[in-house]
Amino acid sequence: MGELRTSFVDRCILLAVALAPALFIALTFDHQQPRALNDLRSWAYPVLAVELLLIVAAILRSALVPTIVQLPRLARWLLLALVLLLALSAATAAASIPYAVARTAVLCIHLLAGLSLYALWNGPGGPSDRTVLTGLLSGWLCFLLIALAFIALAPEAGSFDWAFFGLGVQNIRSFASYCMMMSVLALGALLCLTGWRRALAAAVALIALALIFWSGSRGPALGWVAAWVAGILLVARPYKMKLLGQGSALLVAAAALSFVHQVPRFNFGLLRLLGIGMEYGPNGVTSGRTQIWATTIDYIARSPLFGYGVGQFRPVVDLPTRQPFPHNTVLQFLFNWGWVGGTIALILLGWLGLAVTRRARGAPGLAFCGFLLVASCFAFGVVDEPFFDVMPIYLFMLACVIALRGKENPPPTLN
Repeated sequence: MGELRTSFVDRCILLAVALAPALFIALTFDHQQPRALNDLRSWAYPVLAVELLLIVAAILRSALVPTIVQLPRLARWLLLALVLLLALSAATAAASIPYAVARTAVLCIHLLAGLSLYALWNGPGGPSDRTVLTGLLSGWLCFLLIALAFIALAPEAGSFDWAFFGLGVQNIRSFASYCMMMSVLALGALLCLTGWRRALAAAVALIALALIFWSGSRGPALGWVAAWVAGILLVARPYKMKLLGQGSALLVAAAALSFVHQVPRFNFGLLRLLGIGMEYGPNGVTSGRTQIWATTIDYIARSPLFGYGVGQFRPVVDLPTRQPFPHNTVLQFLFNWGWVGGTIALILLGWLGLAVTRRARGAPGLAFCGFLLVASCFAFGVVDEPFFDVMPIYLFMLACVIALRGKENPPPTLN
C-alpha cells in the first residue's frame, strides 16, 4: 500500500537519486581520456546537483529543520562543533585555502543532503522499501552497463591508460570502490526481493563484483568480503546459510566472469588481486601504504590540534609519489582536522555505524542492505579512503539514509 501513496515528486526524487551515478560517468565517456574532464571526475557535478535538489526539496517541504531538531541533543552539539571546526580548518588551510573551502562546502552539502533525503523519504507519502531498492538497483545497473560498454569499446592498443581509466575516475581503484558499494547492497537485496527484482539484484551484484576482480583491486575486494562476513554474523539465524551460499556463488561466478576481458597490464586481473605470479617492487604487497601511514603520523604530530584542512594532503605531505590522501580513514580525519575535529568526526561516524547496525538486526530488509554498504566502507577505509571524492560519499550517504528510514521494521520479505 505504501507504493500507492508515493507522490509523483517523490518518484522523481528517487529517479534522480538512482540515475545520478550513471549520468555522471556518461558525461566522462571519452576514450581519449582528456585531462580537461578531471574536475568533473573529481567533483561529480551531476551528483552534487542532485544533492542540492534534495536540500531544496526538503526546505520547501519544511522538513529539513525538524529533522535536525529531532536528532539526539549530543549529536546536534557534536555536529555543530564539527561544522565550526571544519570552517576553521578550511580558513587556515596549510596550502590552498580556496580548495579547502570548496572541499569543506561539499562535505556540508553531503551532510545536509543526507538529512534532507531522510526527511523526504521518512515522511508521509515517501517511497516504500521495495520501491527504493528497485529504483537504486535499476539506476546502478545503468551505471554498470555504461562501464561495460566503455571497457568493450576501449582501444586494444595505443595510448589508452587503463590505470587512469577515466570513466568518472582518475584511477581504476576508485572505480572498483564504487562497484564494491553497489555489489554489497545488491547482495543484501538478494535476500529480500523476489521475482524479476531479485534477478535485477543478482545482475548488479555479479557485474559489480566481476569488475572488482577484473580491475585487480585488493582494497574493494577486502571491503566486499568484510561486509559479507559482517552480514552473516548480523543477519537472523534462518538467513545465515542463505547469505553464505549466495555470497559464495557470487564469488565463483564473478571470478569466472572477470576473465572474459583481459587487460594487458600486470596490475590488473584476479591473479594480481590474489598475488599469484606477482613480483612485488620495493613497496611490497602494501603498495607503499606503510610508508604513507608512518609519514602521515609524523605530519599529524606536527599539527596535532586542528590539522591542515581538507584536500591539503597532496601539496603538504612529502612522499616519493604524491598522494591525495593517506589511504586510511582515521589518519585522513586526523590529518584534515587534527585531534579536536578528527576525534569528533570519528565519534559521529562510529555513532552512525552503530545506529545502522542496530537498525539492520533481524530479518533482512532495506536496513540490512544499507548496513552491508556501510560495513564495506568501514573495512575499505582501513587500507584506502572512501570519504574523499564526491561519488563514494554520496553512495555512503544513501546507504545510511536507507538503513535508518526503512518503513518495514524490518519486513520478512519485500515481495
